[in-house]
This record gives sequence, structure tokens and C-alpha cells, in this order.
Amino acid sequence: MFEKFVQARETFDFPVSGTFLYIMEAPASGLLVKAGDTVQTLYARDQISNLNLRGSVTVQNLGDAGWVRVRYGFGQFEPSPENMGVKVREMPPVAVESLPGVAVKSLPAVAVKSLPGVAVESLPAVSVEDLPPVKVSELPRVKIENGQAVAVYAKNPLNVRPVKPSHWQTQTLTLDESGRAELDANAARLSMTITTAAAVTAYPSADDASAKTNGLPINQEFETTVTGGLVFVGDAETEITITEFCQ
Repeated sequence: MFEKFVQARETFDFPVSGTFLYIMEAPASGLLVKAGDTVQTLYARDQISNLNLRGSVTVQNLGDAGWVRVRYGFGQFEPSPENMGVKVREMPPVAVESLPGVAVKSLPAVAVKSLPGVAVESLPAVSVEDLPPVKVSELPRVKIENGQAVAVYAKNPLNVRPVKPSHWQTQTLTLDESGRAELDANAARLSMTITTAAAVTAYPSADDASAKTNGLPINQEFETTVTGGLVFVGDAETEITITEFCQ
């Protein structure tokens, strides 16, 4: 297991060996994790598996300072149910347009001189022997919005169907005279393929690009699931083709 207290926006590496990586604890804004050819944004209780993890993993803290605890190893890791729960990252807005008016003209006067004393010497014993079992054979359909996460545990194996893209879109970016181009964030993006004719470097923000920190070199083609915006830096007039698969 790896654990470390990291500063805001800090990037660090640590050695791993195994087939899974589980985020036990992380700052609320999540971590940008690069493991081999895979780059993902992970939050607390997220897991990536079925990978051949050897060498170092690069991690960037996307939020404020806090503890990062990561468990990794071989096989299939199933977190303890006591440590699992429901992660709510966003709640829908609630709007109340109006409430009916209440008019009170007057209230009667209330005078209390004294109340009789109440003495309780004992209470009867309450015994609950058994409760009837509750069997749930079917649950209603539940729709999970983008950004929400639900922890599920059961005795029987769960079959999880991956989210399939509903459409894809392509755009071409050309680095300007200063050798820079920006890609907007897209919350509906499931994955994207970045293809470039010449070597460029991708940064998660304009500040990182100016400071030349947290950069990811891209030589020809690169696939990622990052939904945030990116800033590309390289030679002027270099063309970059972006193919996004969206839900």
C-alpha cells in the first residue's frame, strides 16, 4: 500500500506491481492517474483493474492538499463493505416558486398557573423476540446521473454493462504562432483519441503550460478518458486531430 500527504496540484510517482489499483482515500477533486498507457481521473473508492502494472505510476492531485492512500496488488480486490458508501458529488437544484400566505389576526391569551407533578416509578419491560424476514425480489430501475457514484455489494456476482458512446465527433486543432492550442472540457466525453503529426506536450491547464509542469508528451497517437480541458504546446502550425466518443 502507498500513502502520502500531498500538496495542492502536486505531482508524484510511486512504484507498483500488480493487476489492480484501488484509491482508498483522495482529495475531493480527484487524482489524475497515469498507469502505463492508461490515463484516468479517479476519486476515493475508484478502482482500475485487469492491468499489467509494473514500474512507476504518475499521479497528479487535482484539488486541495490532503492524504492519498492507494492499495495495489495481484488478483481482484473487493473492498470491505464497512468502508463503502454512497458518493454524491452533485445534487440537482431545488426551486420553490411560492408558498401560500398565512394571515394570523390574533391569538387567544394563554395563562398557566401551575402543572401537576408527574412521578414515574417504573416502566414496563419491552421485549422484541423476532422480526419477520424481508425478501426483495425486484428493485425499480435507477438512473445514475453523470458525476454520481453508488457503491454496490452483493453475495452473487454482479454483471456491469459498460456505457456505450451514443455518437462521436472529430475536430482539428492547429497550434498558433506561439505554438499553443486549447481543447475545451467535455463532461459527456467517454474517451478520445489524440493524433498529431509532430511531437506535442499536453497540459491540464494554461498555468501548467506556462510553468511547463505536469506535461504529458504525445508523439503520434494517444487515447485517454480525461473529460477536462487540455492545452497543447509544440511547434507552430502543427495540426492535432481530436476524435471524441461521447454519451
